[in-house]
Amino acid sequence: MNVGGTENVIGVATACGVSKLVLTSSASVVFDGSDQAGIDESAPYPEKPFDDYNETKAIAERSVLAANGRYGLSTCSQRVAGLFG
Repeated sequence: MNVGGTENVIGVATACGVSKLVLTSSASVVFDGSDQAGIDESAPYPEKPFDDYNETKAIAERSVLAANGRYGLSTCSQRVAGLFG
């Protein structure tokens, strides 16, 4: 769902002329099982994802970021942690 659903959203957004797309990603996309502190958006994706959820969120995030600038679409990804509600 993280990957296919996100790719569907990108496809529909570009087909419908949407100009901006914000992905609610997860801080887990850069989590490799070790303690992390003071990291920012330049932190690389781990070579081996911690679990399937983290891996699929990272794939979805990469897709959204790769779509930036295509067909007039501006994209970004918010790596939130502990989102509830």
